[in-house]
Amino acid sequence: MKFSATLLVLAAVASQAMAVIPIPVKGCQKTVVVKSTDTGCVQFATDNHITFKQLLAWNEKLRTDCANLDVGAPLCVAGPSTKPQPKPTQKPEPKPTQKPKPKPTQKPKPKPTQKPKPKPTQKPKPKPTQKPKPKPTSKPHAKTTSKPKPKATPNRL
Repeated sequence: MKFSATLLVLAAVASQAMAVIPIPVKGCQKTVVVKSTDTGCVQFATDNHITFKQLLAWNEKLRTDCANLDVGAPLCVAGPSTKPQPKPTQKPEPKPTQKPKPKPTQKPKPKPTQKPKPKPTQKPKPKPTQKPKPKPTSKPHAKTTSKPKPKATPNRL
């Protein structure tokens, strides 16, 4: 049993030696050493006119349950900037300008105008072609009468 008790004591001492100590952030403006009269993180923050949230933000590795708030440890009570830094203004990137598309213009509909009707063009009438006159035959001329002679038809009985 003595051996177990000794191991237990050594484990407790080792854990204290390996305890995580809060580290003030870079650029800390003011640090305060924890006193034996400081009872907890919230009270420590209030006494130093800061919020618990600021205390946690400005002291890396400080646990939220303040189990590692140790007497003699320096804690940051004025962060790198106690005044809110103005955010750098970013100029919005110029958007490519789009040329407005021209709206289709409606041309006024032309009023129907009465076009003069074209005069019908008269095609030239073809000249009547003259038939060649038959050449006179060597038969003697017969007298022409105004009535032609009837042809004789055979009697059929």
